[in-house]
Amino acid sequence: MAERRESVNHALQHIRERVSDARANGIAADLGTAIGADAVVRQLPEVHILVNNLGIYEATSFEKTDDAMWSRLFEVNVLSGVRLSRHFLPLMKRKNGAASCSFPANRPRRFLQKNDSLRSN
Repeated sequence: MAERRESVNHALQHIRERVSDARANGIAADLGTAIGADAVVRQLPEVHILVNNLGIYEATSFEKTDDAMWSRLFEVNVLSGVRLSRHFLPLMKRKNGAASCSFPANRPRRFLQKNDSLRSN
């Protein structure tokens, strides 16, 4: 976790160097777990804009992707957004001008492009 925190601090420094009046905060957490999502919600109880773009993929063939990997992919790619939206959406709906958007990361498309066994002819 210390390595993640260091990476977050580096990103914040980068932002603040380029945008002098930026109000930016960072949280190091694994959003692919309920514990990580809870940590974010505790440290950041309210947002005005929520963008869900977290996604991972495994560069293996469909046949070699086991249940544990499918579960991890689902946890990260789907449930990370669900957990945050479930908390933040009701709060955001009470405010005018709040917004939420979810879009998948580019990785699943690359997974499908590399796996001919998933294509139909």
